[in-house]
Amino acid sequence: MRLRLTAARFSGSCALLALALAACSSGPQSSTPPVLPALNGADSQFEAPPAAVLRDARAANAGGFLAAPADELTSPAHIPIRGPVGLAVDSARNLYIANHANGGSQILIYSAAGQQLTSRTITEKLGNPSGIFVAKNGFVYEADRANKTVQEYDTEGKFVRAIRVASSTSPFTPSEVTISPSTGDIWVALRDDNDIAVGRLDIFSPAGTLLRTTMQGLVYPLGIAFSPTTGLAWVGNSETPQGNSFSVFDADLKLRATYRVDITPGYLAFDKAGDFWASAPFGTSVHHFTQQGRDLGGPLTKYVEFPYGVAIDSEGYVYVAPVSENYIVKFDSKGHYVNALK
Repeated sequence: MRLRLTAARFSGSCALLALALAACSSGPQSSTPPVLPALNGADSQFEAPPAAVLRDARAANAGGFLAAPADELTSPAHIPIRGPVGLAVDSARNLYIANHANGGSQILIYSAAGQQLTSRTITEKLGNPSGIFVAKNGFVYEADRANKTVQEYDTEGKFVRAIRVASSTSPFTPSEVTISPSTGDIWVALRDDNDIAVGRLDIFSPAGTLLRTTMQGLVYPLGIAFSPTTGLAWVGNSETPQGNSFSVFDADLKLRATYRVDITPGYLAFDKAGDFWASAPFGTSVHHFTQQGRDLGGPLTKYVEFPYGVAIDSEGYVYVAPVSENYIVKFDSKGHYVNALK
């Protein structure tokens, strides 16, 4: 059964899911809570569950898994992952996580080895972090739903500036931010929290000046990413009257194509070959697509309950943020489960 997001689902309070997507009373409920393999490891935050535990869990569950263990602190400075949304990776394969349900908001940073880099945690002026992007110079850009801004942080996590993308009274809120690899312009996907049938895409200059905007072909957009082979921007439309789709734009913000798909697409990330992985945030799967928009099948389903952010590092590893959970899941380039980050 495909879940449909309605404006009414934003009316309730849901402490864990600030993006109002998961386990509120109006959301899906499992009659038998699935079993999650223990995520252990004091020195490394990456730890594959034992084979026997995985085997038993797979036998008991056909899809995603729920609550991770509560005792996750490995040191006084360690900040647990709670309700992760956006993901990004930098050139050193460090992973950035928009963490929004841990008694406050943070952007957590983990090394490629899985160690939380606590001294680099970003908290300054964060409201409700959604999508995040790391530029080539190491600066971090964050789409902030509460502040209705795109916020920029330097390599030490210090706040640099905020770019206003919507007024305080506007129903539009930013869901994702990325930077054009060809122009350096800042692209922002915005959704209308009062009307799921519309969306907006804005382009700002590197200085923060609004250059172009469009609503064509956009329906409640969540993720946006540039293809490394074509240079085109792909946007995940999470709701459309005719069917779920990706919209593809050129550098001048002209709609070049629309690809209908059988999932409700959310966030997406490209690999070096130009193919991409896209989350289905109103379900329990992440799908692999060609650069022509063809679903390659074999979706990721293990441990991804309400998947949101997706990131791919330079070695092809795929990271997924299940927004209703307390961990990040790592897969290899073929979609095989590797381990979990907590």
